[in-house]
This record gives sequence, C-alpha cells and structure tokens, in this order.
Amino acid sequence: MFNFGLASNDRIEKLYLNDNSSTLFSEGLNFSEIQLKNVVDFVNAEKIEIIDLIKINIEGGEFEFLENIIKSELVTKFDNIQVQFHDFVPNSDIRMSEIQKELSKTHYLTYQFEYVWENWKRK
Repeated sequence: MFNFGLASNDRIEKLYLNDNSSTLFSEGLNFSEIQLKNVVDFVNAEKIEIIDLIKINIEGGEFEFLENIIKSELVTKFDNIQVQFHDFVPNSDIRMSEIQKELSKTHYLTYQFEYVWENWKRK
C-alpha cells in the first residue's frame, strides 16, 4: 500500500470531502491535502509489466488520468479498465467520447452503463 494517489503528474492537491463523492473539483472548508504521483513514472519505477484490473472512480479525475495513460501508451499494460465517468467536468461528453475512441484501439468494450460504469478489456 502506498500513501498517495495516481494522476497525470506529481503534485499536492486539496481533496474536498463530500460523503460519497469527495473530489478535487469542488470547494469548501472541509478538505484534506493529498499527494498525487505520475502514474506512468510509478508503473515504470515499480517495473510493473501487466496490470490485471484498474478501477477508476476518481470523481472527475478520470479524464486526465486516462488521457495520460493513453498518450504515454501505458494503457497497453492494463488488461481491464473499469471506469466511471462523471458529467460535471467541463466538456465531459466530448472528452469521454475521445477517450473511448482511443481506448477502442487497444481494448474492446465489454459493458457500458453511460456515466455509471464501463469496462474495457485489452485486445
């Protein structure tokens, strides 16, 4: 277990605590500072070759996370990608569509309940 989250780059963020939907994408008085590390650097440093399953439910952070692993081609190390997209992020429909288009190059969709859950299995 590691005491940090994975993201597209290394940084410290405020995680706003909201019961079941804590997120980086809101504001308020109730927050905790968290450390995030670049997922590409982490996987490479740990010499991880295959990841059987990643479950991504990060309340809006899924867009930058997926865009980063696709751009870096790290996406090919993931056997299954389960993701919950969130529609409160600006341009969520466009970004989700583009991510799905890119994922379809290396994975195929096994199920989808739009903006609830979907799973992509490596080809």
